[in-house]
Amino acid sequence: AQAILAQAVRFEHPVEHVSNTQWSMPVPWCHRREPESLPIEDRAITVSQLRELKHLLQRLCKTGLLRRTTPRSKENGTFGERIPWSAVNMYDISDEVIKPTITYLSHKTNHGQWRCSWVELVADGPQRPRVMFSHWWGGRFRDFMRIVDDVVSNELLSVNAGCWICTFACCQFGEDLGESLMKSPFCLALTAAAMLILVVDRDGGSLSRTWCGFEISLTTKQHTDTPLDIYTPSGRVGSTWASSGPLIDLVEEWDICKTDCTQDTDRRQILNHMAGFPELRGILQDGGKALVKNGYKELDDKTKCSGELAKSRPGTTMPEYAYEAHIFETYPDRFEEVNKIFRGIVQDRLGCQKEQEGRKYTTCTTPAGVSLGRIRKLARDVKMHLCKDWPTLTLETLWSRVLE
Repeated sequence: AQAILAQAVRFEHPVEHVSNTQWSMPVPWCHRREPESLPIEDRAITVSQLRELKHLLQRLCKTGLLRRTTPRSKENGTFGERIPWSAVNMYDISDEVIKPTITYLSHKTNHGQWRCSWVELVADGPQRPRVMFSHWWGGRFRDFMRIVDDVVSNELLSVNAGCWICTFACCQFGEDLGESLMKSPFCLALTAAAMLILVVDRDGGSLSRTWCGFEISLTTKQHTDTPLDIYTPSGRVGSTWASSGPLIDLVEEWDICKTDCTQDTDRRQILNHMAGFPELRGILQDGGKALVKNGYKELDDKTKCSGELAKSRPGTTMPEYAYEAHIFETYPDRFEEVNKIFRGIVQDRLGCQKEQEGRKYTTCTTPAGVSLGRIRKLARDVKMHLCKDWPTLTLETLWSRVLE
């Protein structure tokens, strides 16, 4: 096990530098057999398997085996640095554990490179999803597992319950995303799952991803019988521990038009779907199908906005594509419909919490405090509605024009 781990995660120090306690380190896979190919919707990872992976990662971090070794780490000067458990994310898991481990184990069998997912490596057969998790890869895995544990507790799930998580369900050496969005792994998994969980990481990264927006849109408009719940590391939105604060504000202000994708073609395809256009409009085609070069689709129209219409892409300083800017401006109601449905779900969750707690507006006879999160939210709301008066706004004006 120690030899597999050392080479699987490309640990560059000699084996003798590793303490004897690591020779018996348990691993969550059986490396004596070739993985079985499974349909994408049957690649849910069980709660038990997730926890085994969590324990493996914790041991790798503690023993110094988990280090940054990707070309990207060479570019940013972090190559060879240890990755602490508190900072591990899905990118680290994919680059430093999943791909190296599968590559190493496949070479041991002398059957060539295995092209399989993590679930296909650790599962004994098909595993149907009970829950689908929509998330951002850059969020901390420690927080992600805290949310998984909360969902298991709240939904009374067993350790054998299947969780469809794209990092573990999709092959990290290249996955077929389907000819259309309806045939994509995400849509097939959502159809098979009984509920969708939107994971809002502490940076709110999932709220800025177009694929997460697509999954929300499918759930709220087409799979209306599939419940949607929203979780932060503090708990379920609307619960006692997650009813206010910056993350809740981000959830309430979510806008599909302000999301982005790693692949520009994926973003355009999803936005076309939401606007009611043919999915491949504005994407290079060959015989009615997307033209794929080197494994990727390409945009047909790459014109960027300029002049007065110039707008930046979400989270960047780069100009927005003229195609996307046009459909946002011409068909705003089609995107706002998705926004309103999602915000309505959030407001219902927060409203249910207040009803459950039996809160009522009463006259305070004693001095009452207010949380810092509530003050910040009030400041943002006031700044938005009284933007012209904000620089000179006084408490007296605030009281007379807003609070009273």
